[in-house]
Amino acid sequence: MRIAPQSQEEFVERIHASLAFASGPQQEGTINAGLGMQLVDCDLSRRELTIAMEIKPWMYNPAATTIHGGVSAALADHAMGTLIYCVNDCEFTPTVNLSLTYLQPVRLDCRLLIRCTLQADGGRLATATATAWSEGYEDDPCFVTTATYYLIRKKS
Repeated sequence: MRIAPQSQEEFVERIHASLAFASGPQQEGTINAGLGMQLVDCDLSRRELTIAMEIKPWMYNPAATTIHGGVSAALADHAMGTLIYCVNDCEFTPTVNLSLTYLQPVRLDCRLLIRCTLQADGGRLATATATAWSEGYEDDPCFVTTATYYLIRKKS
């Protein structure tokens, strides 16, 4: 049974709890803990979430002046997974498929913002899209992403 948040306030609480868990001591040493995501905005009625994170030197691609493509994918995946996890109150939301299109390099030494929208939500799968941009350049996205997640529901 799907247990959606009953209010915007509950949605915000779920997001804060999820991000706190991902960066907490129990996750020390994991990629999610190193991402340092922060809630910027969310809207339950639009099923939308905007997350920010500081771009750190460990994220850099040594062969370019941008962050590593795998880090971009991890950032988008974690942000969209958080949205789906919090909208559905799941136990876990493993990624089934992720497609990322790079439009331009992510600026270094900045905050990256990612806006995610839940597009489709079925019984076992959910799909989200995301757009990422460097802070101050919202009209000039760095990458766009679509991903599908498997919904592992909490047992009643």
